[in-house]
Amino acid sequence: MMIIGLTGGIGSGKSTIAQFFSDLNIEIIDADDVVKNLLTPPSLLLTHIAEKLGKDILLKDNQLNRPLLREKIFNDDRVRLWLNSQIHPKVRQEIMDFCQKSQSAYTIVVVPLMFETGFNTLIDRILTINISETLQRERSALRDKVSQQDIQKIMDTQWTNEQRITKADDIIDNNKTIEHIKKQVLQLNALYLSLCQKAH
Repeated sequence: MMIIGLTGGIGSGKSTIAQFFSDLNIEIIDADDVVKNLLTPPSLLLTHIAEKLGKDILLKDNQLNRPLLREKIFNDDRVRLWLNSQIHPKVRQEIMDFCQKSQSAYTIVVVPLMFETGFNTLIDRILTINISETLQRERSALRDKVSQQDIQKIMDTQWTNEQRITKADDIIDNNKTIEHIKKQVLQLNALYLSLCQKAH
């Protein structure tokens, strides 16, 4: 089973590109979705986080107060590092379990912090998204309804496009149209299927 790691910064179009691969019957798992599931009540991990960071991290219905958690993470590196140490090992395990059960020719794993968390060591090939910072900011602001200041804080914790590109096996350009993306996905799918056949 070949595992393709799809990565890119905030607002780079990871979900859209992953969906195009899914339309080609490729199984997809997104690290962000795994995290959301891990932090959805009832959750021992969420309880543990609330005990460490304070009960105000939970809303009245015991759901995670995501804006407050985001604020804590960006204002204190110790909180971010501790939280990562609690979440990342569980995310890795769930993703690897998924990949082992996957029935498609290859599997796409979407991990925003691919290199920052060392997840690239578990991946066969890295596919990164190239996009201008201007577009990243515009799309992030529209999608997440967050301020440019918050977007910058997120970008500051992530590798730059240039850093990712130097480490990637494959690059997909998301500076143009949807049709341009679809064409690239079809080309990459053909490449990956060919590589899978050679591996067998």
